[in-house]
Amino acid sequence: MNRSGQNSAAKARRINRTWIVRGGLENNAEDYLATLEARDPLLMEKVCALAIEAAQLASAEQRDPKPDFYAALFSQATEAERETFLKNHRWTRQKSREW
Repeated sequence: MNRSGQNSAAKARRINRTWIVRGGLENNAEDYLATLEARDPLLMEKVCALAIEAAQLASAEQRDPKPDFYAALFSQATEAERETFLKNHRWTRQKSREW
């Protein structure tokens, strides 16, 4: 749980549903989180916390938080997962490798 009492996964899912993104990224992110939730719930919480932190930092620096949020969210994805969930999102796929 984070400081607000909300777990990171719930907060990240809420953020993901709220933002307008292109190419179905919001659906791909939700599918990835569902995959992680089934396979490794602790890793899901970790990447959600990373994504929230990345978005907050970008916002504090007056930058668009979406790129950092999604790069951090997929930062622990395997190459196969990146290919599956980010196949139409080349920039996010590359940035997630660098995170």
